Amino acid sequence: MDLAMDIQAFKRYSDSLEAAALDLTGHTRASLIPRFVREQKRLELMLRKAFSDDSNLENNFYRLLTHDDCESRHQIIEPEMLELNCPLDNGRHNSPNLQVNQNSWGLFRLLPLEVLHNILQDELDLHQLTKVRSVSRGLRSTVDALPYYSTVINHSPSVLRALLALETASSVTCHMLYNWLCVPNCPRCGKFGAFFDLILCRRICYECFLTAPHCFPVDLRYAQTLAVVTAKDITNIGGVIARSVPGYYTWRKTPERKRHRLVNLTCAFIAGEEAHGSIERMSELSDELHYSKWAEWDDQINRWGEANENLPAAERSRRPNRPEYTRLDINDKESDPYRRMGIVAFPWFARDSGTVEWGKACQGCKAFFLFNSAKLPPEEYPKRYFEKHTLYSKHQYLLHFLNCAEAVESFIDNYESKLANGVYLRTLPDSLCHIAGDPREHAYDEFSRRTPEQRIVDRAGAARSRARNIMVRRKPYRRSR
Repeated sequence: MDLAMDIQAFKRYSDSLEAAALDLTGHTRASLIPRFVREQKRLELMLRKAFSDDSNLENNFYRLLTHDDCESRHQIIEPEMLELNCPLDNGRHNSPNLQVNQNSWGLFRLLPLEVLHNILQDELDLHQLTKVRSVSRGLRSTVDALPYYSTVINHSPSVLRALLALETASSVTCHMLYNWLCVPNCPRCGKFGAFFDLILCRRICYECFLTAPHCFPVDLRYAQTLAVVTAKDITNIGGVIARSVPGYYTWRKTPERKRHRLVNLTCAFIAGEEAHGSIERMSELSDELHYSKWAEWDDQINRWGEANENLPAAERSRRPNRPEYTRLDINDKESDPYRRMGIVAFPWFARDSGTVEWGKACQGCKAFFLFNSAKLPPEEYPKRYFEKHTLYSKHQYLLHFLNCAEAVESFIDNYESKLANGVYLRTLPDSLCHIAGDPREHAYDEFSRRTPEQRIVDRAGAARSRARNIMVRRKPYRRSR
C-alpha cells in the first residue's frame, strides 16, 4: 500500500520536522525539542509496525491521532435538515418483482444504451435529470442505473438534496458532480476539500470558503447595490442565484428561517463590468446609488423631526428606518453567515479502492489550540485556528503528522501503552477514542457515561430536533400596553 512509504517520508521530512519543533519552542515543553533527534530511530520502528500488514494497528493509529467531532462541520447546511425537508425517493420503489414496460421509455427506447447514458449523464443537468426520472418507471430505473448517478446517491445524497433545495442543480451535470466527488483536494489551495460550494459548484476546503475573496456569497440585494446590476445581468454571464435553506449558520441559538437569494460577489462584479463597460463606471454608479440612499434617509429624518417636534412621545410617529443593504452592512469576516449558507459536507470517493473519506482533524492541533490559544500572538492565532479545523485525508494526514510536534509527541507517549496493545483510550473530555476490540466493552466516557454508539445516536437525534425546530414558527411576543 502507499502508506508503507511512511519511513522514507519521515526521512525526507526530518529537517522540516526539526524546524517545526524549533518553531514551537515558545508554545511547547522544552523537553520536546531534543526528543525528535533522540527518538528518531524508535519513531521509525513504531511507524513501520503501525503500518505493517496488521490493518488493526493502522486503524488504531488514526483513531489515536485524529477525530471527526470538529467544529468545521457545524454551522453549514445540516444533512438532517435536508433529509427532513427535501426527501428523495431513491430506493423507495425498488422491488424484485417489479417489471418495467419498454414502452414507458418513450422514444428513448430507440437509442443505444451508451448514447442514452451519455445524454443523461453529460447533457442534462441535475434538475432536468430529476424531472426525467419522474416521468415513468422505465426512465426512473434507467436513471438509477447510471454509474455516476448511483455513486453520488450511495455516498453523498445530501449534495443532491442541497443542489435541488438551493435551486442550483441546473448549473451542474451528473458527470461534473461525479468528477468533483473523485477529486480529493481543493482546487485553490491544494488542501483536502471536505465541503462542496453549491453556488460555485466545486469542491472547497474550510479555510477557502471562509476567507477566499472569490468564494464570498452575498445577498442579491447587496450585489445589486454594490455592482448596480439586476438578476438577469448575473444569469446572462452564467452566474448562479441560489436560495438559502433555513438552518443554524452562526453561534446564536436562534436559527435563520428566512430564505435569502445568494449570489457570488465576484460574479456580480463581472456582470457589472459587462453591463456598464468598465469597473470605473460601475464604481461611480455604485457611489451615486449609495449616497443617494443616505441623502434620502437624511431628508426623511429631518421631516420626521419637524413633524414630531412639539408632540408628546406617545403621539409621535415611527422614526424612519436607515437604508438597508448598503456597503456599510457588508461583513467580509469569517463570522458572516452568508459564507456558510451555500456549503455542505462532501466526501472523497477513491475510484481505485472504492473507499470513501470524509476527512479527519488532527488531535494534536486541537489539544495545542485548546491549551495555548490565550498565549498565541495575534499574527499566529488565525493560522493555529484553521489548523485546528483543517480536515485531512489519510495520506495527507501522514504528511501533516510528520510536521506536527504535538501529534508526534502523543504518538511516542501512547504507542506502547495504548496503540500497540489495543487499550481503550480517552483523549479529551469531549471525545472518546476506542482502540481495537469490541467498542461496547468498557468504552464509555467518564464525563457522560455514554458509549461511542450512544454518543453518535445522541448527536444525530439532536441534529434532527434542531431541523424540526427551525420549521416551527412561534407567535411573536407582543408587549401589552
